[in-house]
Amino acid sequence: MARKRKYRRTSKRNTPFSRWLRRVPLPVVLLLCLLSWMFPEQSRTIFGELQDDIPVFRELTSRLGMRRGQNTAGTENFEIHFLDVGEGLSVLVRSDTHAMLYDGGDRDVSSFVVSYLRDEGIYTLDYVIASHYDADHISGLIGALNNFEVKHVIGPDYVHDSKTYRSFMDAVANQGLTVEHPSPGDMYTLGDAGFTVLAPSEITEDSNNNSVAVRIVNKDNSFLLMGDAEKGSEEAVCASSLKLESDVLCAGHHGSSSSTCEEFLQEAKPKFAVISCGKENEYGHPHWETLERLSRYGVTVYRTDEIGTVIGYSNGDEIWWEMTK
Repeated sequence: MARKRKYRRTSKRNTPFSRWLRRVPLPVVLLLCLLSWMFPEQSRTIFGELQDDIPVFRELTSRLGMRRGQNTAGTENFEIHFLDVGEGLSVLVRSDTHAMLYDGGDRDVSSFVVSYLRDEGIYTLDYVIASHYDADHISGLIGALNNFEVKHVIGPDYVHDSKTYRSFMDAVANQGLTVEHPSPGDMYTLGDAGFTVLAPSEITEDSNNNSVAVRIVNKDNSFLLMGDAEKGSEEAVCASSLKLESDVLCAGHHGSSSSTCEEFLQEAKPKFAVISCGKENEYGHPHWETLERLSRYGVTVYRTDEIGTVIGYSNGDEIWWEMTK
């Protein structure tokens, strides 16, 4: 059962915000509200820089839901599905009636991903996120883009020299969209939940370390999706001021030893880890070094190659699991 929170009523006469409102012309207040509605992510960044130093902006950003670095809202109807797509990655996130697809697996599972979303009653995707542009992450996204209405497409800012990448970009264009390239610290809403972009902090020649990593928050529960991010990207996230601690980690690069490094685990402190990999895959994923590190930190591990699609449910206070095998 979700915990009830007590709220203390503050007198409107004595708040900095109300005193400020009486001094500032109404058109200025309306303009701020309009800008925050038209450009919610940019407004979070701009107001976030001011809120720590100016009490008025601290209260204004709180009222407009733009507090930096935290998501206080939540829903009792939150689900995260780690699809069994073999040696690839595809994660469906649902928050009430809103949905996001993070990666889509390889070409041979594209029809499975589309069918899975349809079986879940998905008609519209608020976000499609390509962690990076390797085929085992974006091929299935092409099928999703061709079969569902999509509102936003997010991906890293680099060009991949492949036919799959070009097909992905064509599918995005056919939706009348362009790929949005986020920066670390950018925040997005998904129903009453939300997510913050953690990486990449820079674009390199290493496609894996260009992965868009996100931390999803549903009230007191949180989830890390790392794409194929490896040690270099993980260390950059640790060096940032962004909050990393989370209940659930989707281990980077299918459990490769080049990901889920010691420093990262110390900062993330996950209770659960999900590893998406193919049964008896040619890369030996997950590597024993990764499993050993997770074991030392007392992390419960769920592997799609062993138990199929893994579904996590959150009411904002606790997380419970369903396995398909």
